[in-house]
Amino acid sequence: RLADSLMFCKEDQRQSLADMATQLAGVTFHEKLGSMRDKAERLHKFTAVLEKAWNLSKVDLKNLRRACELAKADLVSSMVKEFPTLQGTIGKYYAQASGEPPDVAIAIEEHYLPLGGKLPKTVVGSALAILDKYDTLASYFNIGIEPTGDQDPFGLRRAAQVIVEVACAIKRPLPLDQLLQGWAAAAAASP
Repeated sequence: RLADSLMFCKEDQRQSLADMATQLAGVTFHEKLGSMRDKAERLHKFTAVLEKAWNLSKVDLKNLRRACELAKADLVSSMVKEFPTLQGTIGKYYAQASGEPPDVAIAIEEHYLPLGGKLPKTVVGSALAILDKYDTLASYFNIGIEPTGDQDPFGLRRAAQVIVEVACAIKRPLPLDQLLQGWAAAAAASP
């Protein structure tokens, strides 16, 4: 398996993470919600909500927007296709190898947190984690998929819990009304 991993890594390094991101149009998020590329575009469009609420610097906002574009790109990599549990971790390393800013690379990994008690530590990673989980929640609720008493196949309860955990850990406000309005505007602007 180690030899296979090396082969997958070499194969993936033939293209940048940004090149991989262009292939996300072929990865379905949900049949009614479009592709992972559509999801990335929604994330990018509603970053302004956290920019205002968290008073993000221009650099943090730029890094957050770039991280939104690249966050799911490793899903098309050979490494993640073979080892799905490496989502985000491989994205971080590929972002570093592609010359992306350190905050972008770290945010790509951190947006999958919390995991095993580990929470995002950076502002950009925390913001991306919240935007990603919020998009998932809002998207599924928008098409009528909601958790029931004993059923939650898309992990929506967990996504809601993560949003609150991350906001509390980073000690930043959680502007739910503005997130909903920002998400609705981004979703309306998406194809």
